[in-house]
Amino acid sequence: MRFYSLLLILFVLLTQQSICVATINPFHIQRGDILINKNHHQWYMVHILALEKNEQQQIIAHSIIYRAQEHKPTLASLNQSLIANQHAQVDINDFKEWHKLTHKNPSSYDLKGYIHYLKHAHFERYVHFTGQNKEKIITQSMAFDQKANKEKQRGHVNNAIDLYKKAIELYPKNTTAMEHLASLYMETDLYEDALVLFESSLHIHPDNSSGLLLLGQCLLNMERFYQAKRVFQDGIHLFPKQKELFVHYHQCALKKQNSRHHSPIML
Repeated sequence: MRFYSLLLILFVLLTQQSICVATINPFHIQRGDILINKNHHQWYMVHILALEKNEQQQIIAHSIIYRAQEHKPTLASLNQSLIANQHAQVDINDFKEWHKLTHKNPSSYDLKGYIHYLKHAHFERYVHFTGQNKEKIITQSMAFDQKANKEKQRGHVNNAIDLYKKAIELYPKNTTAMEHLASLYMETDLYEDALVLFESSLHIHPDNSSGLLLLGQCLLNMERFYQAKRVFQDGIHLFPKQKELFVHYHQCALKKQNSRHHSPIML
């Protein structure tokens, strides 16, 4: 009896050892897998939400990252309060030394970070993933933008700002609403907020001459003359039809920069 007991103990120890040693093949990772790894006396855990190839044909795992723990994670560790990052993109080759804890299909809460990423980075995929109607979303976004314009005309600045934000939140590629909100921010001296929106708008549509001009004007108002001149110079080369306008503002930026450098010292 004692012999069989010793064999049983040995079997358990070997089984536990094999669990600790065996690692997952990164190319066998699937959506819903929960992976763990121990490093520097800390345990780490991720939940795989989706897998996709990027432009370099690398397989990227969209994942939830959990905070490091002292003890080996269990299913009970899948606690919302332990989430360190709701969405992260990880090359699957980084999981070579990781182990599979279990498999759990992502819940709607689990997918919040991934959906937010899709909405702002890949709108077409976001629409497909969430089963929505793209045209309906765009129409609603434009309607919010038009309502915001009316509120602005009535002098209801805060209402206008809220409506512009709704238009952009609904359709993050609504550059018209971005420029309207950024212009309103400039009118209320919120130049940093305006700058972020102008840059975002140009990132989406870099061939937008009015957006580039407004960006330069914003920098001019912020007295960032060197950057403003660079923007207006870009406009001169990129948009020949608006050359005179960009030249005019470039000269304005140059004059203001020179006047600041040569202004008398007040005692």
